[in-house]
Amino acid sequence: MAKNNPLSPLNAPNLRTPARLFFAVWQEASCSHRLAATARNLTSVCGGHQMFTGNLHMTLLFIGAIDRSLIPALEAAASGLRVPSFEIALDRLDCFGHHRIACAAPGRVPEALCLLASQLREAVAATGSGVDRKPFVPHVTLLRNIDRSFAARTMPALAWHIGSFALVESIATERGVRYRTLETWQLR
Repeated sequence: MAKNNPLSPLNAPNLRTPARLFFAVWQEASCSHRLAATARNLTSVCGGHQMFTGNLHMTLLFIGAIDRSLIPALEAAASGLRVPSFEIALDRLDCFGHHRIACAAPGRVPEALCLLASQLREAVAATGSGVDRKPFVPHVTLLRNIDRSFAARTMPALAWHIGSFALVESIATERGVRYRTLETWQLR
């Protein structure tokens, strides 16, 4: 468990406003750069706006806007999870036309990833916080607001070691959304 350094007063969120939260896993920098290059190439297929390289992640569980006083309960729930670290290969490109996003996804979903997502959902639900009831569909969003859908296709496999997960706040800024990690937990 590793706390982030406090934000400077200029970047600190307003403590009276709800926090927009999600749990996610992040790639290593080399993986993010390869995904960003894939996204640049994919714009010729479907258009859209590329995600900031530093924002590329896989959401495990979307929480949404909650009162900041509930954050400690979410952190306590997540700290009790016991899931081993694992490997995943992103080897498929796909789109969710109804959401207008293009993404990278695994052709084979590791059992440990499903276990992590389901244990997290159960632990958060036990706190009384609302959880997103949509089924977990592992993917990394590469492009938003795509113009054209496309058929799913393979991509050169991108190996990714998942050794931790994080509770993250989504903060809207004048230059777009930025993410602030509130807490990180190591997988065992």
